[in-house]
Amino acid sequence: MKLLNKQKNQRGESTLSILLLIVAAVLVGTFAFKAVPAYMQNRTIVGILEELQQDPTMKGKSASQMKELFFKRLRTNSIYEFDKKNFTVKEETRHTVLRVTYSVQKKYMLNIDLLLHFDDSVEIPPN
Repeated sequence: MKLLNKQKNQRGESTLSILLLIVAAVLVGTFAFKAVPAYMQNRTIVGILEELQQDPTMKGKSASQMKELFFKRLRTNSIYEFDKKNFTVKEETRHTVLRVTYSVQKKYMLNIDLLLHFDDSVEIPPN
């Protein structure tokens, strides 16, 4: 008898809780839809930097030659909207540092924006 009473008191999800789950799913989905492409583009840029670091022909190249190779690989990977001032080559005594620093601002919803900041670098050993 007590088991039957417990089953009568149990109910399904309320309309309010279902509505809240839908709103949460839309917010998370919208965030992912806006942020994931920027992160995927950054992973491609980091991959290019790592390829340049592993490339044995990079040793002994000038800063302008390194920049040219980097931007050529960006175009090869279909990244066309990249500002040249976001890529720097700094020659130090023991190595050369290739650094990419940039921000991506995406409209999220209403008056809320997502600001994603990326800062990646690799070291190229000397000759």
